[in-house]
Amino acid sequence: MIELSAETRSRIDRALKNRTLRAASFGAAVLLFAFGLWRATAKRPDLLDDLQWLPLAAVVALVPVTLLLMALRFMVSSRAIGSTATFPASCKVVVLGAAANMLPVPGGVMVRVAAMSRGGATLSRSVGINIDLTICWLGVSALYSAIAAAAVGNAPLAAVFSIVALGGVGLAIALLHRRIRDLRTSLALALIQTLATFVDIARVWLCFRALGLSTDILRVMGLSFASVAGSIVTIVPAGLGVREWVAALLAPVFQLAPEAAYLGSALNRVAALAVVLVLSSVLFLVQWRAPKGGVAP
Repeated sequence: MIELSAETRSRIDRALKNRTLRAASFGAAVLLFAFGLWRATAKRPDLLDDLQWLPLAAVVALVPVTLLLMALRFMVSSRAIGSTATFPASCKVVVLGAAANMLPVPGGVMVRVAAMSRGGATLSRSVGINIDLTICWLGVSALYSAIAAAAVGNAPLAAVFSIVALGGVGLAIALLHRRIRDLRTSLALALIQTLATFVDIARVWLCFRALGLSTDILRVMGLSFASVAGSIVTIVPAGLGVREWVAALLAPVFQLAPEAAYLGSALNRVAALAVVLVLSSVLFLVQWRAPKGGVAP
């Protein structure tokens, strides 16, 4: 298991001990999410009448694929800045980071930065490369949104998203290359992020199928921006409700029903949360049963 730095633990402890912040964050997130569910099901109750379980099973099966790609990204980026990281240890970091996102703090980023720092990288390089990768994620999401906009015939919007995509991915690669002095590794990180984002899009598309909708995956690509928005709003645990509402707001632009976009995003979240909770519980159980004084990977 990884060990968090004293500073990281202190920040998380403060967030957990601040009952007002904790109650307000979780309360607002739950209300926002629940209100969205009520509104979506009230307008389109037919979407849940005949839920298809096979596509939902496929969504659950794809969650570990996303986690593995994120673990690969973490390992490659960690080694690029001089931090030691094996693939099994990277998997643990990603799972625990996903669980930590439920805190009213940027838990996932804090866990990754702490793990990189523990592995020997400086704090500034650890924080910096995570910022670079976030910019890359933003650019990649814009790229998929540009494809979706082009698919529905919205040329002006496709052009805007294309500019954001080129700027975001280009800037990210430039920053990564400047930080790690290795263009091939920078391009590899961008490719991993592109694949991971597509897997998330495929999961949302499968959720549409689970709702009984034969939606074109090209249009679902436009909703990839919602995941970025949910992650940016770190004061809301895991962006609960934010991601779904942004997806619903974006849906008409890509000729999708807002209610379907909300419920599809919500189903995707529930599937991911279920897998993360199971995996993190297993990790904590293994750590609890491990001999005291063991060396963290």
